[in-house]
Amino acid sequence: MPCVEVVFDQQSSHGLRIRHVAYEADCRETFVVEDGCPAIGYNFCFQGDLECVVPAARLRNRVRGDYAGMWRKTGAPVAVTLEKGRHAWLEIGVRREMLGPILDENELRVDTALRRAMFVGDAPFVFGRKPSDKARGIAGQMLANPFTGTLASCYLESKALELLIEEIEQLFMKRPAAAAGRGHARQVREAAGLLSVNLEVPLTVAELARHVHLSESTLKRAFRDVYGTSIFAWFQARRMEAARAMLARGDGNVSEVAFRVGYANSGHFARAFARHFGHPPKKIR
Repeated sequence: MPCVEVVFDQQSSHGLRIRHVAYEADCRETFVVEDGCPAIGYNFCFQGDLECVVPAARLRNRVRGDYAGMWRKTGAPVAVTLEKGRHAWLEIGVRREMLGPILDENELRVDTALRRAMFVGDAPFVFGRKPSDKARGIAGQMLANPFTGTLASCYLESKALELLIEEIEQLFMKRPAAAAGRGHARQVREAAGLLSVNLEVPLTVAELARHVHLSESTLKRAFRDVYGTSIFAWFQARRMEAARAMLARGDGNVSEVAFRVGYANSGHFARAFARHFGHPPKKIR
């Protein structure tokens, strides 16, 4: 097996395995690696041309630069062939028992076939594509980690989670989905606009439905089909984004900003902000 340069390799408190590896191949090389503990893996190939084969499962996957994908690590040996040249990739491994609840708790509209591939049985699967611009940006930030020591580890973990969330959204969420969403896209966007301009005193679902001339059940279903999430979750995300922008501009202290996005209790706001961004609002100031 060739000597691979491990730029960083850490196990996070959330059970993530985060690695950045690189290798310069003088010629075409093939070697076998143990796949490690069964998990869901994510790979972002920055540079190179390689082929991974799981002989036991007759699975073959060709990876070239600017490629991102999810796959199931089964514990079976993997034959890796590197073409001549420079290779660099980022790997994130996450336990299935951690990833499943994330999808379920957030009621994400995950494609049925992909959910089955990820969580049913032990057969490996690979699903990849060109990464989004946002994913490229997050991966680049991980490689250019500006911190050292414990703070560097925390930064990598937060960015790894952010990258996984981006990939879950891009790879697995149905968007747009059912005919209901497509047929009522205009009303859904109108409802989203009403929510955005009423952060301090949010409209109820019943009020939104009356405004856009849909039933409550149709609006809820169509909203999820268009945006891939519930009305409440979408509105909560807008509140947090608006609050972060106000804090960054210095438009008031934490209590004032909390009130402007609809929170009468600044403590409740601070906890919601920390859940959403991973740090308290005071960190923005």
